[in-house]
Amino acid sequence: MLKKLVTIVISLVLLIVAVVGVFVIAGGGFGDKPPLPMQLQTANRPVLIAHRGATDGQDDARAYPMAPENTLQAFKNAKARNYRWIELDIQYSADGQFIVFHDKYGGSELPYTGTIAESTVGELQAQKLVANGVTTEYTIPTLDGVTAHFDTTLFYYFDMKKYGHNSNIKLADDVAEYIVQRGLQNNVFVASHRVTFIAYLEFAHPEIITTLEGFNRQMAELLGYMPQNFKPDMIAGYQSTLDDAQVSFLRESGWMQRYVTFHVDSLNLKQTLDWGIQYIMLDDGEYVDSLLKLQGFN
Repeated sequence: MLKKLVTIVISLVLLIVAVVGVFVIAGGGFGDKPPLPMQLQTANRPVLIAHRGATDGQDDARAYPMAPENTLQAFKNAKARNYRWIELDIQYSADGQFIVFHDKYGGSELPYTGTIAESTVGELQAQKLVANGVTTEYTIPTLDGVTAHFDTTLFYYFDMKKYGHNSNIKLADDVAEYIVQRGLQNNVFVASHRVTFIAYLEFAHPEIITTLEGFNRQMAELLGYMPQNFKPDMIAGYQSTLDDAQVSFLRESGWMQRYVTFHVDSLNLKQTLDWGIQYIMLDDGEYVDSLLKLQGFN
């Protein structure tokens, strides 16, 4: 009986070793990620990313209209402000188009009772978006409407939502096909907190620049065990969750050059800059005027 049990245990260990070996080999070993495209390597630092565009209304410093977040006008405002990067929240409509909207339901931004992903583009665009309690002229844009307008004059951070999609694999395939068909491979970071989504996208579509969100101590450990072909190109996390130990890890491991932090505001911008963060996602405001003036366009 003991001999049989030992045989079973040894067989299981060998099977696990074989599976891990195949996983590592298929994943290309534990090497470093290839360099980012040259146009990203040479971009001005820090890279400033407009979180859902620029929405503030017109005043002496901002000669552009108020617009709800995630609208084409908000992204136009961001470009006019000299942002070269915009962040967009992306999900599916019921008729299979990528649309730009954050929430699963309309909520305070859209006086609409249906689930966003269960509605067609036509149904959604029949509703006017609300900003600061005021109904505006703007509607939910399609992703096509945004990228067709700016093409490669901007860089994009696609924050992928799974609403309206049951398969991580199909969602990854679809967004990769979208990016490649439009020649945006060097202009888009595809971001998600779902490890399986990012690992599959990285493995099946290595031409796509991936970003794994949710950086913390556990992710730092995970990155060390991920084979190269499954490992994300970039990582991201909340500014409020960073501490000196995590910043030290980013510096010592080389991930600082590939780290995006978000929810940066006037209270924590200086700390973020002092840490040497390279990619900063922030809500637009006067506090960033001086940085934007320095950035300009390449």
